[in-house]
Amino acid sequence: MLKHIDMSLWPCRCCGVATISPEFATLLRTLNDALEIKGWAVRVNCGFRCPAHNQRVGGVTNSRHMTGEAVDLHPVHPSGVGPKMLMDFINEALGVECDYKGGLGLYPWGVHMDIGKRSRWIG
Repeated sequence: MLKHIDMSLWPCRCCGVATISPEFATLLRTLNDALEIKGWAVRVNCGFRCPAHNQRVGGVTNSRHMTGEAVDLHPVHPSGVGPKMLMDFINEALGVECDYKGGLGLYPWGVHMDIGKRSRWIG
């Protein structure tokens, strides 16, 4: 149970499968602990996707959502926290020398986070 990350939308919306890699589960627990210290909460917009669902939503063919190694997050508390603030927080709180090693994408609706190679983008 992650107190500061609403995981109710983690399972695939197509088939209900809810795979998560052990490495990514550990990362989410670490993020949850950091969010607790900060007093913030986030909601999963998209977690695991089966290949059919990934194709329907236009996901890339090698999406880490299909291996349980990616998540799309939306800040929910406090109300003033926006996607950019959340992305900066993740980069700092989960980073080595204040630089998260995985992928972070900034979108109007929130932040994509994965455990792929280090990359940053605005979508």
